Amino acid sequence: FFIPALSGFFITQTKDIAMIDNAETAMLPVEPVEQWVFAQGDILKTDSRIVANAFGKRHADVLRAIRELECSEDFTRRNFALVTETTSYTDTDGNEQTRETGRTSHYEISQDGFMILVMGFTGKPAMEIKERFIAAFNEMRTMIADYNYGVIARLHRALEAEAISRMAGSFAGRALR
Repeated sequence: FFIPALSGFFITQTKDIAMIDNAETAMLPVEPVEQWVFAQGDILKTDSRIVANAFGKRHADVLRAIRELECSEDFTRRNFALVTETTSYTDTDGNEQTRETGRTSHYEISQDGFMILVMGFTGKPAMEIKERFIAAFNEMRTMIADYNYGVIARLHRALEAEAISRMAGSFAGRALR
């Protein structure tokens, strides 16, 4: 089936693989939005491994590009969270232990950090991927807002039902007196 996506693009679902197509490009794989973007609290993020894979770059090159950004220290700290590799092992007492290896595993990247990072990625395919990431960030924001609205609406209905139940109980109690 086809789902309208970005202007001039269509998403085709075939078995477990979604593809994006337009008249000017070959079919490109499209992962579900949750595989491109995730939420930590109220901050939407992606990570350097996802960016490398989406843009067809070596992960080491994306890590280097992040390290070489000339952003302020404050911006870097807020938008590029370094995740270090950990290793698990069983100690001599038989307890499971985890320790950091000190090696960089990847960066978690906020939406703002992503925008700064990919500004330097050029060419028509890179622009299409940027647009898809922007759409993924927006879709995830909408999904979260819809979920939160649903939770609030259910809570509101539950509170109304409780208030009605209390009033009915109060009237019934008065009638028995």
